[in-house]
Amino acid sequence: MRHLTTTMLILFSFSLSAMLAGTAIGDDDMRQSFVRLPAEGSSGSGNSVRYDCGGDFPEARASLRWEQEDGRTRLRIHLRKGRPNTLYTVWLRLKGTDRDGWAFGGSPITGGGSTPLAPSTALDELVAATGPGNGTPTPPNGFWTNPRGRGRMVLDLDFAFPAGAYPFDRADLSEEALSDLADLFPEYRLIPTALVDASVSEAPFTLRVASHCTDNLSHGMTPGAREGWFDWPN
Repeated sequence: MRHLTTTMLILFSFSLSAMLAGTAIGDDDMRQSFVRLPAEGSSGSGNSVRYDCGGDFPEARASLRWEQEDGRTRLRIHLRKGRPNTLYTVWLRLKGTDRDGWAFGGSPITGGGSTPLAPSTALDELVAATGPGNGTPTPPNGFWTNPRGRGRMVLDLDFAFPAGAYPFDRADLSEEALSDLADLFPEYRLIPTALVDASVSEAPFTLRVASHCTDNLSHGMTPGAREGWFDWPN
């Protein structure tokens, strides 16, 4: 009985420590679900899952989990029963409204509400895919589904998620990328920008998963033609 009691105390202490650690870093390694967006809903490009992806895919599900340490995050996203053989991209919200109604944030590069979910080291690659006539089927913020509609993405981010800021200022951009930015977004700035937590501020999402059913291309810093599938938090 004494051995059993000691064992139970050890297990309880371990569970409590894990719980506290999870609280300190968000939800640690706990999987959370995305909320499914209406299949008929139009995205900013006017596309919808129902009309541009060939159906509603009512059984589609997506989840995420993350581990955070020393201001860096490993984030995993899993998708099941989505559209087969299709490119999906993930977007991080940077624009919101506080509880007093004041707007804040936005991408300091494009001026849009979101930026690709990718480490700052990928910005050079993302800029290269931006602009008229550009696009890529293998973006750093994207993944492809297999013939069964399953897909996954693992990202090592150089910032804290979900709390934290996107480190645009850390980007080591090539001269070509800087020239492209000046042509595409003359007022761009490379400054750290706070991530929006949609659970505590007015914003449509913190993360959005979108597909690219019409061209299977991502367009770098801007989402291009896309269909909205999932938002987080739910």
